[in-house]
Amino acid sequence: MPEPEPEALKLPRVGSDPLGIRPSGGTEMSLRLTDAHVFAQRDPKWENQTMGATDDRVGDYGCTLTALAMAASNLGAPTDPGALNTALSANGGYTDRGWLIWGAVPKVTQGQIEVVFHDEPSHAAIDACLTTEDGYPLVKFMLGGQIQHWVVVVGKERRSWLIRDPLLMTDAPLVLEARAPKIRAVRCVRRAG
Repeated sequence: MPEPEPEALKLPRVGSDPLGIRPSGGTEMSLRLTDAHVFAQRDPKWENQTMGATDDRVGDYGCTLTALAMAASNLGAPTDPGALNTALSANGGYTDRGWLIWGAVPKVTQGQIEVVFHDEPSHAAIDACLTTEDGYPLVKFMLGGQIQHWVVVVGKERRSWLIRDPLLMTDAPLVLEARAPKIRAVRCVRRAG
């Protein structure tokens, strides 16, 4: 799901490949987070729901929403993309263009979940979210070099982050670098407080 980026946070471009950080790196570790709640944005239960006041459907543009629902549920705030979308739509959780308003997350999760916004993507921010912030990193990359896409990080092996991708229902997590050429943005979804 696309989201607005303040002008100052837009990354410069070199050719057609936006700059960002490598999709692997940081501190070497072996870590798996709870990964019991896995959702697909194209699940028939919610894929045709529209997001906010737009005609955008969860099945087409709901990667951010779906990744957020996985993180929140795994953190103990039970939800699914359909219920979370309904709550966000009813509580000003989307811009007029259908982009998620991160600041609405505490309200729609009854204060259980908050999102930490990182000004720039960094390996340290992803690792810190996993290890010291008791959270689930959400990372954005460009699908096909043109479409913004969000996934949730559920672990790390050596220097490779393991992800759940809302577009792909897989039995096991995927390795981020197999999906993403560069990481463009990082959010840390964590328990509030």
